[in-house]
Amino acid sequence: MPHINEAAERIRKLHPYVTQEIKQGVNDLVTGPLAGYALRHELAGLRSYSGPDVHLSDS
Repeated sequence: MPHINEAAERIRKLHPYVTQEIKQGVNDLVTGPLAGYALRHELAGLRSYSGPDVHLSDS
């Protein structure tokens, strides 16, 4: 599954705080797969899940 490897590589390059937030979001979805809200129209059958906003600066 190349897309999983690509996602893992991108996550490894992020700030540790962001990585922790992603891990927490994944754990939330594992324990509650219906978290978030149901999408409609052509995306029906999928769900949207949002984590906390993270603002990064390169300065």
